[in-house]
Amino acid sequence: ALFVSVVIINAMTNSACAVDRTWSGNGTNNLVTTGANWVGGVAPTGSNVDAVFFAGSTRLTPDWNLTNANPMQAVTFNSGAGAFNVNITGQLDVVSGITNNSTNAQAFSGPVVLRFSGSPTINAASGNLSFSSLGYNSTNDTVTFTGAHAITIGNGVNMGTGANGKQFVKTGTGTLFFNGSAGGTVDPA
Repeated sequence: ALFVSVVIINAMTNSACAVDRTWSGNGTNNLVTTGANWVGGVAPTGSNVDAVFFAGSTRLTPDWNLTNANPMQAVTFNSGAGAFNVNITGQLDVVSGITNNSTNAQAFSGPVVLRFSGSPTINAASGNLSFSSLGYNSTNDTVTFTGAHAITIGNGVNMGTGANGKQFVKTGTGTLFFNGSAGGTVDPA
């Protein structure tokens, strides 16, 4: 009975480790690996459990310098967030999706990769979203583009390996632009 109790407590402790990280921009630089730039002083680790939120209007050009291949669970721009331009100098991988709940346009400069299991959603709920490059490294999943505002993918979409079974779904009233125009390219690699 003691062994079962220890296993249950350990499982509950591990599942409680999923922590949201909210950008404060209070550090001395724009690096996402600087703990002081995050509420609570702890930077995201990319452990496939971190949900990242961008809020406020301090340091609107964060440098995403994480270099590991462990994805974030989700990236969200909170209501009232300033117009961020996330400069990706490392690797930004996302599992469940990206949402803009701010009326300000949000941008990613550098490659964003949607990966692993699930069906990620890109949601321009309250303001526009733009990506200089978007990759999709998974198999047999659907990416949904939705929201009332525009989503722009500047350099097309690289679907990675195993393109069979992958599909895009567009819902909502916003327009989906590839390469800056309605249409564009999708590279099935």
